[in-house]
Amino acid sequence: MIIISNNTQNYDLLYPRLSSTNVCGLDVIQGPVPNTSSISSSLTDYEELQGLRVVPLSAFEVTDAKDLFYAANDIDRVKNLAQQIDHNKKITPLIVVHDNKGAYILEGGHRLAALKQLGITHFPAMVIVDNESVSEEGLK
Repeated sequence: MIIISNNTQNYDLLYPRLSSTNVCGLDVIQGPVPNTSSISSSLTDYEELQGLRVVPLSAFEVTDAKDLFYAANDIDRVKNLAQQIDHNKKITPLIVVHDNKGAYILEGGHRLAALKQLGITHFPAMVIVDNESVSEEGLK
């Protein structure tokens, strides 16, 4: 069951709402966020924070392609994606899940690594709160 969260005060500090169509010099591709079916496939009790959010790359311990992927074709894909993003100056929002340990990427790992290669510090994302693992005391 998906709930659109209205109780976002603490999350608004961590992941502010996107206030324009541009993040770090990249135009945010508008429209439905791709691969949202992964959310209900991966989580059972969750909330979607309203609107797209700005997420700092620093929220993730591992962001380098060589640490995220082992296959050469994945690393090549990241390199090509970084070139494409750098050329087009456009980014599709990622899907980030916040649980009791912090944030992780549910959809968009290649984009995350490409943004790291480009030196981008923030990106747009749909943010999902995993209610099963997060409680008021567990908010990081």
